[in-house]
This record gives sequence, C-alpha cells and structure tokens, in this order.
Amino acid sequence: MIRGLSDVAFGGLGGFSIICLVTSLIQHHVPPGQVPNLGYLLLNFFYFYGHVFNKQEIAIRLEPPSFVRKDQYTPFHYNSDKPNRLAIVDPNKADNNISGGTAEIDLIFRCFSNAYSQLSARMAERQDAGTTSKSLLVDLLGGDFEAYGQQRERLRRIYSDRLVQNKQPLPPTVSLSGPPGVALPNIATAGRKQPDMSQPNGRKVSSGKDKPNTLPKLTKGQRRDRAAKDRASRLKTLRPDIATKVGERVTMEDAMQLGGYESTQEMDLDLARRARGMSL
Repeated sequence: MIRGLSDVAFGGLGGFSIICLVTSLIQHHVPPGQVPNLGYLLLNFFYFYGHVFNKQEIAIRLEPPSFVRKDQYTPFHYNSDKPNRLAIVDPNKADNNISGGTAEIDLIFRCFSNAYSQLSARMAERQDAGTTSKSLLVDLLGGDFEAYGQQRERLRRIYSDRLVQNKQPLPPTVSLSGPPGVALPNIATAGRKQPDMSQPNGRKVSSGKDKPNTLPKLTKGQRRDRAAKDRASRLKTLRPDIATKVGERVTMEDAMQLGGYESTQEMDLDLARRARGMSL
C-alpha cells in the first residue's frame, strides 16, 4: 500500500487479481477436503509467485482450475508486445484479462520473492531462539507512516488558513449545558444497561455456563502433526511414484529423502511444477 502497488490506476495489482492468485494457489496446492495450513499457504504463495510462476508464458484460469499457455488461449488476444504482464482469465468473462494493466508486476513479484526470503529467515530465527514476542510478520506488515501524518497535518493547515482568509468562523463548540431545570442525560452511559449493584463490584456473578465456546488452542505438537499430514497428502497427490512409501504423516526430512530432494526449495519447486503440469 505504501509503495502504491495496490493502485490499479498506476499499474498496481488490484484486490480482485490478488483474490484470484490466492484462489488459484488453493485450487492447485490444497487437496479437496483438506483443511489448509494457513501459514504454509502464505509462505507458499510468496514462493510460488515470487520464484516459480512463469508469467511470460502461462495464464491463470480459475474455471476450470488450470494454467494455460498465453499463445494458445484463444478467447483473449495474447499481447506479444508485453509478454511480462500477468494474465488472469476473468472467471466471469473468458475473453477478458483482468490483470493486463498491471505494469508493475515485475516489482510486485520481486516483493513476493523478498517476502518469502524475509519470512523464511524470521522463522529460522524463531526456531533457533525459541518463543519471542516479536511477530513473524513484522518485516512484511511494518512500515513508515510518517508521510501520511505529514500530509494530514498539511491539509489541516491549509483548511485553517483558508478559514482565516475568508473570515469564516471556526466550527462552534458544542455546549453540554441544557435549559434551566432540565437535566441532560449522561452520554457516557446513555443506552447502556446499568450494573446490578446488588452483586459484588456491580457485576453479575457468572456460573460459568454462559461463557462463550472457544476452540482449543493447538499445541506445538498438534500443529506439527497437522503439517505432517498436509505434507503427506500433497506428496501422494503430486508424486504417485512414491505414494506407496508415504504414510499418513511425513516429516520434512523424510519427504526430502523419499523424493530425492537436496533442499526444501528444490522440493517446493518440483512439486509446484508437477501441480502446474497436472492442470495443463
């Protein structure tokens, strides 16, 4: 937002296009019926679009879910003069490319790549140092909003100066005094149910039965178990040659060994390519 990369009028990536990118990722990377791991999806989003997706040759189609070659997709004309532009087939109008005007897509995808690197590094630091109060997303969501404050202050000064130049009075202050003999309602408590002062501290003693139902927080072991199940399901889907060797759960190390990968990046890249190939 600070860089203006979400402003379509200036070549940014609009909200609808981002929704389509997320939807396509889920369609290809989350097996039907599986509850996705949102943290893994976020990391995979940055990695796939920042490192893997070939926007020069491939267009994204949501219905049916697939990746199609730009030069072979006939409903809309392939703009060979701008091969680097992102192409997303409008799910409501097959001959419309909803992201063709995203002139800053190279910069946007580089931001995705940097986000993957920063988030991966932050996760590695967290694993080495243990629990910390600093958010994993601080490098992605943090920003310097001082320019916004300066702009607001500048607009406020312009407004005040024009009032003085035009000799217009400042907006009147609101008086809280009413007519003689008429008590004004307490605006701080108006419309609010008054506490039952017959109870301790003016509060009703709860029996414990009226507490809202809350989902139990997953433990570290439960989160690890869910990730192992998701990983096993993805391997079975995209690597049928080793499906019989993959159990219900598989660790990252075992997945790399079974698949013959030397690094997690190599595994993610290969599985992403296989997912793309299955949809062509």
